Amino acid sequence: MTDLQALYAGICAQPDEDTPRLALADFLDEQGGKENAFRADFIRTHVRLAREEPWSEPWRELNKRWAKLRDTATARASRHKLPWVAHLKGRMKAFYFERGLVGELTLFSKRFVSEGASYFERDPIRGVKFVKLNSSMGTVKPEVLFGCPHLARLAKLDLDGSLLRDVDLAKLAASPHLTALRRLGLGGYHTFTGAALPKLLEALPALSELDVSGNWAFGDRHLSELARCKELSRLRVFDAAYTSTTARGILALVSSKHAVGLTVLRLAGIVGVDSGGVVTAQDGDPDHGMAIVGAVTGSKRLGAVQELDLRYRAIGDDGLKRIAGAATALPALRRLRLDGCGVTPAGAAALADSDVGGRLLYVGFEFNPGLLPHRKKLKKMFPGAHVEEPVPYEYE
Repeated sequence: MTDLQALYAGICAQPDEDTPRLALADFLDEQGGKENAFRADFIRTHVRLAREEPWSEPWRELNKRWAKLRDTATARASRHKLPWVAHLKGRMKAFYFERGLVGELTLFSKRFVSEGASYFERDPIRGVKFVKLNSSMGTVKPEVLFGCPHLARLAKLDLDGSLLRDVDLAKLAASPHLTALRRLGLGGYHTFTGAALPKLLEALPALSELDVSGNWAFGDRHLSELARCKELSRLRVFDAAYTSTTARGILALVSSKHAVGLTVLRLAGIVGVDSGGVVTAQDGDPDHGMAIVGAVTGSKRLGAVQELDLRYRAIGDDGLKRIAGAATALPALRRLRLDGCGVTPAGAAALADSDVGGRLLYVGFEFNPGLLPHRKKLKKMFPGAHVEEPVPYEYE
């Protein structure tokens, strides 16, 4: 075994540790050469970025550098000129970097079941997204996939858009290989009921991130069942963006005594694009938007929330002012997404002048036409934050 192979083996054996990755970067620098220097910088920059608080000033500076490195690597990979990913050609649909190395894959379940071990031998894979399990090709039955021992190597599992039913979630819960799973993606369309989710969470003792975004069949009944589930207390990230949830279900969730651990809460409303290319929120009722804001700001359970996503909820200036005055209810808030919320300069100013606004590192204002003439002013309002500027309600 060469020194390089030994370093790789150490990284794959400890995929969650940074020290072996940084040792590889040091080794590459010692070997010299343009390619090795690029890869060493690639690893170190990505590791450093992962250690910083998202959207903090150090994070933003590192992210600029990382974005250039990533774009260069991606462009080279598309031309088959990135040697350290050449072994993946033809064996996956997509790959993603995690702390400088390939860490996540998108692939067919049939290939994962038959060749899974070989993926973990070459890269520190911690996440897999499967091409739809209801696809007519490249898939195995859910019970075969969920019984695959290779799943034990994963921290993240993404089953987006696979039309999973209660019976499928029961098979997932019965898997003996997912006790270390930390993140589960059940986004896209599924038909499982609210009763199935608590049972699944009970069977996944390490799960701390749950994503059901984009499932318009996911609604208030699901949130109500989840609110009563004691396993909710383990969740740190809950993404219910673009679902059919309303103020009623959101109130049940944020009032739950089990919601106190949430640090990321995404509640964006369903959005579409009409025939003219205009972005439209499905629910434009300001009373409903205010009810959602009232549920969030009136909760005593969201003290740990650092990121709140209310995109495409019709909260308007009145709702934003309620958030601005919620310093006690949202003491940890650092990132706030307000795209398509009907905000004007008056609401933005109220937020900027508040304690809540002064703590923010990120504010998203896209698709708020009332803010379009005030882009430069918005950046001055929030000098310590990255401001995602408003853009027109149109896609080209």
